[in-house]
Amino acid sequence: MLHTCNAGEVKANANLTAELNATVKLYAKWTANTYTVTYKANGGTGTTNQSTHSYDTEKALSSNAFSRNDYTFLGWSTDSSATIATYSNGQKVSTLAISGEVVLYAVWVKTGYSASWDIDKELEENDSYEQTISPGFNKQALLNNGYTKISLTLKFKHEENNAICFNDGRVQVYSNDGSVSFANESWDPKASENTYTLSISIDIVNLGSDGSFKVKYSTDDDKGNRYDGWYLRDPSVTITAS
Repeated sequence: MLHTCNAGEVKANANLTAELNATVKLYAKWTANTYTVTYKANGGTGTTNQSTHSYDTEKALSSNAFSRNDYTFLGWSTDSSATIATYSNGQKVSTLAISGEVVLYAVWVKTGYSASWDIDKELEENDSYEQTISPGFNKQALLNNGYTKISLTLKFKHEENNAICFNDGRVQVYSNDGSVSFANESWDPKASENTYTLSISIDIVNLGSDGSFKVKYSTDDDKGNRYDGWYLRDPSVTITAS
């Protein structure tokens, strides 16, 4: 039933009069049914107020007031596991239900990641150290929602392990299977500890299903000499999808 008849209106106006043998016409008075929309954080924090709606009357959903670190809010869905939103933030709706309650869940996609590692590794001649960086993204969800790239900032401390070191340091960033190279950079380690920073953009389509990729640190010499290597210390990454 989409509307409710207010029978009480007849009682309130029951003092009706009519001519003998005349016909009295009574008209039903209808009121649109209402329903309540409840909003669930679905992994987020905070409170988003309920909204009350009338059937077949357009009204905006409540604006999202939830937040979630490293995630971007996409909108709302009746499915708590959705990766694509059915309703946008503040969207006007008219008929989500006939009556009762509708529950909408916040839809999130992970778009940020940062991590650091306590590493103190000596890389000697012909030596290397490889890391797999797994930010826990949902690659397909990012692509489905229009995200195409990640911005990666990689930092680490380095120091040559011999004052007469002729080696360059090298850092490579590439896909999990090694088929796509994202960066291949070298530098000259110094006698004192320094910080190397690499900032690049990577196409999401080339990442693993969880947004993963690999980083390789190694000794490298473009001068034709190989002596002692360098120390790798405390690498860290910051990643943002866009």
